[in-house]
Amino acid sequence: MKTADTPQSEPSSDAPRIEPPPSLRRILPSPLRRAGFFALGLAAVAVRAATAPWRRRRARAPVAIVEPFGMGDALLLQPLVRAHLAAGRRVVFAGRPAWAEFFPPHPRFTFVPFAPAYARPDPAAPRRRGLAADLREGARALRPLVRGGDGIDPRGDPRALLLLYAAGCAAVRSLPRYHSANDCRLPPFAARFAPLRSGRTRREVSRAFAPPGAPYGRPDLSHLLPAPRPPRDPRRLALVPLTPWAGKRWPAAHWRALLPRLAERGFAPVLLCGPGETDAARAAVGGGAGLPA
Repeated sequence: MKTADTPQSEPSSDAPRIEPPPSLRRILPSPLRRAGFFALGLAAVAVRAATAPWRRRRARAPVAIVEPFGMGDALLLQPLVRAHLAAGRRVVFAGRPAWAEFFPPHPRFTFVPFAPAYARPDPAAPRRRGLAADLREGARALRPLVRGGDGIDPRGDPRALLLLYAAGCAAVRSLPRYHSANDCRLPPFAARFAPLRSGRTRREVSRAFAPPGAPYGRPDLSHLLPAPRPPRDPRRLALVPLTPWAGKRWPAAHWRALLPRLAERGFAPVLLCGPGETDAARAAVGGGAGLPA
């Protein structure tokens, strides 16, 4: 029982404040980037109007979801795919080929490899092709599968809208701006907009695109585990300090502040990284001495 004389532990004034991840911080793009974003949105409005008669809805229309960016972005859309499958819809997912294994096999699910140059992890890398070539190639692959269906752009990207209209989707849903932390807005009539509030996680935002009443759980990768499955250790906690985009990473000081707190709560953290990234992962968390990877 605590009393007035019981010494209370005070947080160290030297410990850095652990800030929210960059995905939840406000992003203020330059005026030129905003203008380019809005111009692409106007192009989506024009393509939507011009192709409306051709994109007529068909019976048993599929659902097309486009997400060509990061691993976490694709993984967090797995519950959305399951929700539409549970509602009896056919689902076509366009994303990077490496993310296909995140989705368990299903007779009504089709994964279409789509790795456009604009979604490359390193923006400084030379582009092999332009946006028009990306969209042409993606639309050609999607059109036989999704024409007359429903398109979903879960990040508010006008490039995805252009792709979905060019592929023949009869109706396309999107976000009114580029995700919840970015104020690049799409013009009216570019798509049917889902509600969006600032500070929402990617999973919460994506849930707005699920069918009403459909079950919406969390990502599940149990289909990738070997059989029999190894026993689960509730103390182990995987930390992923590396990201394709440096702007999404936590500073090393934040990781150093977090690790002692995890240890105090009984967790045994381990570093999760790709082949050949062990040293970089340890450096990203401020050294990571004694931290298995």
